[in-house]
Amino acid sequence: MPLITLILSLVIYLSFIIFSPLLHPVSASPQWVIDGEVLNIARNDETRFAVTPHALAPSLTFHGDTPYVAWAEINSKGVSIVYVKHKEGKEWVEAGEPLNLYLNNNASFPAIASAGNRLYAAWTEADEKKVNQVYVKEWNGSEWKQIGGSLNADPLYPASTPVISGDKSFLYAAWTELSSNNVSHLYVKQWDGNSWRLIGDKINKDAERHALTPSLITDSNGVYLAWSEYDKNGIAQLYVSHWDGVTWDAMGDVINADITGHALSPSLSISGAAPYVAWMEYNHEAVSRIYVKRWDGKKGWVRLGEGINMDMRRHASSPSLAMNDGVPYVTWIESGEDGIPDIYAKHWDGNTWVRDGEFVNNAPQVSESVSAPSISIKDKTIYIAFSETDASAILRLYVKRLTEGTGSTVRHEKKPATTAINVSRKFFTAMPKDAKAPADLPPPLAFKSLQRTPLGEVDWMSGIRQGIFKPFDSTDPEARPALPPYDLDMVLPVKKEFGIPHVIFPHSSHTMWLDCRNCHPTIFAPKRGANPITMHSVLEGQYCAKCHGVVAFRLYDCFRCHSK
Repeated sequence: MPLITLILSLVIYLSFIIFSPLLHPVSASPQWVIDGEVLNIARNDETRFAVTPHALAPSLTFHGDTPYVAWAEINSKGVSIVYVKHKEGKEWVEAGEPLNLYLNNNASFPAIASAGNRLYAAWTEADEKKVNQVYVKEWNGSEWKQIGGSLNADPLYPASTPVISGDKSFLYAAWTELSSNNVSHLYVKQWDGNSWRLIGDKINKDAERHALTPSLITDSNGVYLAWSEYDKNGIAQLYVSHWDGVTWDAMGDVINADITGHALSPSLSISGAAPYVAWMEYNHEAVSRIYVKRWDGKKGWVRLGEGINMDMRRHASSPSLAMNDGVPYVTWIESGEDGIPDIYAKHWDGNTWVRDGEFVNNAPQVSESVSAPSISIKDKTIYIAFSETDASAILRLYVKRLTEGTGSTVRHEKKPATTAINVSRKFFTAMPKDAKAPADLPPPLAFKSLQRTPLGEVDWMSGIRQGIFKPFDSTDPEARPALPPYDLDMVLPVKKEFGIPHVIFPHSSHTMWLDCRNCHPTIFAPKRGANPITMHSVLEGQYCAKCHGVVAFRLYDCFRCHSK
């Protein structure tokens, strides 16, 4: 090749390399951008348990082109109030007064939905006898108007987890309600403009077994209802039924990916005539995964991919599903390597699940807790509402939208574990504080020889059982030898409607380290039924939290205790 030809070829080639990005700019990756500021009504940092102003259980929808979000928040009197805000310009503005019928009664489980050209909200609220009733209100553009009275099938028994959906003609509400024999039954009612009418009586497959966590969606073909229900073996199975105006017809049989694993928290959406359902399900290793299936009338329920989790070894929960021009989008919570939960989102491209943006939450791998997210989509505008703990461990409510291009996401990079330990946090007034360690102190080399838990912490009990190390019985050289470990496993039952395993308390593991007098009788009265242990009391630093979260593994490693 002549020299001049070579030089001209290099000039042309290099020019293409240099200027082609200018001629064909690379599209910016999508990211989640905060839409407005914190939505909490209370902005203070008060953390006394009764008045901690957490924002919880957000429910998001579009009414026309305007996003609305409902949530429950603890006020200064320690009462849970349900609020609604909508987007007005760049601000989130309260939509009328709180939904509570009475501001002295606790309200919870808000759900908001647009039906035809109307906007509705449902929630539960304790009556004068402290029994939770389901109520529904309609937004008329300036205030919320109650439609009907309590929806409960029997007002003497408490209701929970209401969901609503509707079309131009009817509004539907579904909820669970305890019966006289303490079984959680599932009901659906229809509002015809004048009254609430029960359709189908109890929906449970078996009226003797608990029904849980309903999801409801409507279209021109009728009403679709998804829920979990325990089978005869105590396994939560997932079902979907269709109301055609006359009867409830089962859409296939059990939907679980594996009928031997608990399936919970379904979320329904629909595209055309094809319903989709997302849910969380525990495998044989007690790890929860997110799955999605689509209804194909000929093939039944067809699973989209093998699971959505970012890491199939990590717990995932609380899915929320919405359709974007026929494409399903799912958001959910998933534990990271250190057990700290984050929020993610993915969509199905026809062959695989594609991640949308990075973390949805503001401080990935730093915030200690996030709430179940809620997703809503209108004309390809994708919004997610969620709550996330701040530096004072108060759950703050945010709404984010998915956008192409750059923008402030108010994200923070993952902090080293040693730095996170030094953060002064408040989680109720009595919450034990983590011990402080020097920021430049590396992990002991011995840790490399010890097994880790699924959340990445050192598994001390495994080290003892494998003989890798043996704790001293006492630092007193004249102390008597310790007694052998006390081999007694106690099962602490959890109500089935909570949908999580019972707690196993192994005396053997604890007495390998501790003398009985460390716990009895100061922390635990040594008598069956004498210790009213609740998660509230534990989070306040009582009972198990005297050690766990201080010198033993953290409270967030749920399934090390909830393991039966």
